[in-house]
Amino acid sequence: MCGFLVFASKSKKILNFDRAKILNSQRHRGPDKKNFFETDNVYFFHNRLKIIDLSNNANQPFISKETGNVIVFNGEIYNFQALKRKLKNTNFKSESDTEVLLYLYEKYGDNFVELLNGMFSIVIYNNKKNKIFSARDRFGIKPLYINHNKDGVIYSTEVKSIILINKEIGLDYLEIKKYIATGLLYLNQETFFKNVYIHQKSYFYNFSLRSFSFISKSQYWKLKKYKNLVCKNFESFYEKFLNKFKNALQLNLVSDVEVGLLYSSGTDSNFIKNFIELNFKKKIKTFTYGWNNKKYDEISRLRKLDYNFKDNKNITLNSNQVIKKLKDIIYKCEGPIGGFGTVGIFHLMKVVKKNKIKVLLSGEGGDEFLMGYLNLQIIFLKDLYNLNKNRFHIELKKFNYNNNYNFKTASEFLIFSNKFLNSEIFTPDAQRMSDYNLITYSNAIKNKDVEAKKYKSLSSVVKNYAFKVKLPKLLTFLDKCSGSFGVESRVPMLDHEFVNFLYSNKDSFKFYNGLSKYPIMTWFKNNNIKHFPSKLNVATEQREFFKNIKNYKKIIATIKNGQLCKLKIIKFNIFEKKYKQFINSKELGNSFFIWKILNAEYFVQLFKKNSEVFNNKGFI
Repeated sequence: MCGFLVFASKSKKILNFDRAKILNSQRHRGPDKKNFFETDNVYFFHNRLKIIDLSNNANQPFISKETGNVIVFNGEIYNFQALKRKLKNTNFKSESDTEVLLYLYEKYGDNFVELLNGMFSIVIYNNKKNKIFSARDRFGIKPLYINHNKDGVIYSTEVKSIILINKEIGLDYLEIKKYIATGLLYLNQETFFKNVYIHQKSYFYNFSLRSFSFISKSQYWKLKKYKNLVCKNFESFYEKFLNKFKNALQLNLVSDVEVGLLYSSGTDSNFIKNFIELNFKKKIKTFTYGWNNKKYDEISRLRKLDYNFKDNKNITLNSNQVIKKLKDIIYKCEGPIGGFGTVGIFHLMKVVKKNKIKVLLSGEGGDEFLMGYLNLQIIFLKDLYNLNKNRFHIELKKFNYNNNYNFKTASEFLIFSNKFLNSEIFTPDAQRMSDYNLITYSNAIKNKDVEAKKYKSLSSVVKNYAFKVKLPKLLTFLDKCSGSFGVESRVPMLDHEFVNFLYSNKDSFKFYNGLSKYPIMTWFKNNNIKHFPSKLNVATEQREFFKNIKNYKKIIATIKNGQLCKLKIIKFNIFEKKYKQFINSKELGNSFFIWKILNAEYFVQLFKKNSEVFNNKGFI
């Protein structure tokens, strides 16, 4: 993992900026080495975290002596050794994946990205053609932001670095309204900053330095169902599932430094840990956060599962730590964050760094492609009713038992299920996350990006979760939290070949006998691995914290006297009324509307004026 910024200017305007400050702005992402390079009014700033080839030979920017082409790259190419063998008669000076990327580009052109297995954001200056090539991995695991105006173009792995060059960038209050109204984050290219947008995942771009405009944007990969990957029965699916996951995991373990694991009582990280121990005969250091409220404590749950948990490194948090550090985390994440769980991951990364682990595996992707989300299971059961009513009634009974529902008839369940076959997002316990009544009216809010679009199939909802409403924000939070401490996060369950296989096969292979992630559950059973049949749908004490009357008074005062009210973004009277109803309800209810408002308020306070951001906060 690294941090970089590339700036192309029509003039020598960059010389007016503090190069050291720009380099230091992302040193948390790459603390091992920083470099600057310029050529023909194109400027490269790079901060390196040494993972592959720890020598200085692998430092970036990397320049081709033969062509004058220049590359900066953030991420890892797991199959780089196999790709290197395609480059016969090439004189390599390093053992890095970066050098392989540059020569692959020179041999195969733009489409070389189709060969890559990994996570990446890449920027290459093509000296001969006087253009800039950029690309981002298939799922958007690694970040890449772009700012383009008449004076030039900026590519960066963080927005704050862009603002150091273009100080005219302000906040996009419409996007902030959309977030409050819908709860959606990073579902498209927009950010919370005007004229700063996200490079599309699965795409490569070409920018002409002659016309100073983008001349092409091409999608190099699409998730689709492949007939040759379809299995006839579960036995065949299970065998291939294990083989493909083993390949994916083996690739994700490629590293010249030690690899650790973000470990919880959930299915995915438990599977990764035990799979590594059984198949690769090696122990992996694990890291866990928990809460002092035992109802939500992952650490105490894990002690029931793992006899060797004493070797785990962990941290126990309380709710007051969340609010105390919330502004700082929002600043580092450059936007609102996901909830108390994101705060837990952020604090845990300090422990990871303290233990000198630079690479950390995590289980993102399992919920999207193995039916981990409750509402995906509900849609599956709805479809099952039309396909096999006898099986539906068996599954519904087990679904009721596993999730504390009490649907007595099929019609009762089907009425309930109708709300889930759309693009709206829900809390882990299936409550709506939208709050249109909290924002002041705007015609632009209810557009095609945020309306609850109806879908015809479970596959469509899975795609929507993977590429718009769920996975992009989870990957962003993971990258921002780990990157803040010089830790590279990897997600083996998002190996694109593994995902192609899962997506191509029947959903009934993934959900069976009331259990999601059924092939993993089968593996647990076959190998006598202790596990929980279901995860904690609500895994933090966020709701209890917001019900506390002292916290209520502090939050109400903060919002009433804050920026959201001054800028007339929200309807404070409706927020206050809804908060009072939440406080007075005997049910724990849904506190996400409070979380959104508080996050949006702190974000605007931090970033409303660029000069205030950098003069008061500085860079970490």
